Amino acid sequence: MHDIGERSNLARRLPKKAAELHGLLKRWRTSVNAVMPSPNPGYDAAKADQGLTGTEPQTEARP
Repeated sequence: MHDIGERSNLARRLPKKAAELHGLLKRWRTSVNAVMPSPNPGYDAAKADQGLTGTEPQTEARP
């Protein structure tokens, strides 16, 4: 499947594969003693979107 931009949620179309991969991830986390983050009690969803896009802002080229 060619979804380079990861725009399609394949977990809905391939639930067995999603479950298999999730199981592998859980076993790996256990094997490396991964510490998962806990929920942030101060998180406010209403304030979460501050215009951040996850991409670097474009800057003007300098001469």
